[in-house]
Amino acid sequence: MVLQVLPNRRSLSILVGLTAAVVAAGCFAQSTSAAMVASDNASSYTGAVGTTGNTNGGTGFGPWQVTITNSNNPPYVDTYLDTSSKPISTNKNSWGVYANTPQAGPPAVIPSVDLTRPFLTAGGLSGGKLDAGQTLSIAMESDGAGGNSPETGASIGFSLQSSAPIDQFTFEYDATAGYDNMSIIDGSNSGKEYESPVSLGFSSYIGKGMTVDFTLVTASTYDLSVTPVGGTTVSVITNGTLPGGQLNQIELFDQNTSGNGYFNSLSISAVPEPASLGLMAIGGLALLLVGRRKTA
Repeated sequence: MVLQVLPNRRSLSILVGLTAAVVAAGCFAQSTSAAMVASDNASSYTGAVGTTGNTNGGTGFGPWQVTITNSNNPPYVDTYLDTSSKPISTNKNSWGVYANTPQAGPPAVIPSVDLTRPFLTAGGLSGGKLDAGQTLSIAMESDGAGGNSPETGASIGFSLQSSAPIDQFTFEYDATAGYDNMSIIDGSNSGKEYESPVSLGFSSYIGKGMTVDFTLVTASTYDLSVTPVGGTTVSVITNGTLPGGQLNQIELFDQNTSGNGYFNSLSISAVPEPASLGLMAIGGLALLLVGRRKTA
């Protein structure tokens, strides 16, 4: 004889209450200004970032803002659409930048190009911010920084900024730092640049490229990993420290490098929230309670 044991009215009430609580927690796990899950890459671009028809590709980001310093004639600083199938390219395309040849001084005018992209909220409005559990990814590559003078500096990388804007995190190659490695600026080391704790030789990425993943753990901590194109992901920092400001936009930059720089595949993704995982667990428990059988 087989008896089917069903949950009684009291257990059903508890189960419904727990489920409702977890659903509510899941709904409010992220702030209403959390950044929208977003993505963009150069495959659909027909020209340089910021030019007509190329100001706001992909989904989940605000329009590109392009700032160029020291654009002499002929232009030594500019953006362009690279179509030469770089390792980080999608459908042969990547976002190309170059910033070469300082304007004579004194003082010398340092050439630089900055590509800024604000984050939208989950509702598609301006003012979005990276929230705990969200990961920002960007692919980057360089032809090399060259031997530009230490007085004027040379760097390529990206910064996560508040809307002010104030840099909250920077990942870059700084040719004046004195080492063949990437540099980091965050909330530690008194806000000063420091060498990546894991060896990420810049020269080994020249012409090859990498994808950088920045995951916000809490409002003031983060994880950082780097994946070489065709290689294995390397964990660079776990629970790194941030100044505590919001992360509202990303700035891609190239300053005074002798080689061109390339960026692509900008995205914001989210890992499952603890509340969502809890909801899945309770759902599984409900199925077990309803379907449990007892043999007598």
